[in-house]
Amino acid sequence: MTSITDIAPPAERARVSIIERFIPALAFVLTALGGLLSASTLISLFDRLKNDETAGIETVMRGMVVVDQVGGIVLAVAAVFGTAGVVGCVVRMFSETKKASPPGVLYLIPALPSLISPAIMIHASRVVMDLLLDPVGKDFGKTGGDIAELCVIAFIISVVSIIISLIFPLVPFSSQTGRKLSPLMFVLLPTLIIVCLAATFFWMADDAWAHKGAKFPSNISAPR
Repeated sequence: MTSITDIAPPAERARVSIIERFIPALAFVLTALGGLLSASTLISLFDRLKNDETAGIETVMRGMVVVDQVGGIVLAVAAVFGTAGVVGCVVRMFSETKKASPPGVLYLIPALPSLISPAIMIHASRVVMDLLLDPVGKDFGKTGGDIAELCVIAFIISVVSIIISLIFPLVPFSSQTGRKLSPLMFVLLPTLIIVCLAATFFWMADDAWAHKGAKFPSNISAPR
């Protein structure tokens, strides 16, 4: 009796395309870079505030606008490259090439870590805004330390994510040839998240700009 495996031809395998992995990987590098630059900018803002005894809430708010805009702009560029990666996946689904597409789930290896640092910085920025807009009863020193810790964590995760994303397209391996839907799905999903993160950064920048004229209660000064 002949089995199905005797009838079906063996699946062809080929080297996985570097170019197909490189474009999404570049999007993930930029995503992590957005978190890193946002963290660096916020730390720099805190350092300036420590040396400026006359800084008021407007100074801090203007600084937060820059912090959020830096993250938003870099992530917007990342979203463009992510979109290009999605288009590349679609094109490869309908074209014959000698190279294979990678299993889609592998894109999560560089994608997931790269999304963490921008998310941390959005949270840190929100904590700063809550402290500025509702400072009564809050410990500026403790909250400032918590924010600085979040920035350091985001910075470290960003560096690790960038390294992973740069290595990802260069690792040689083979995979089955033929059309694959999973690469499209696992590039599209992180790209949509990147778009949402970029939009959140821009929204928070607008919120900080809108509150730049706010005033501290008379017995409270700008955080140091």
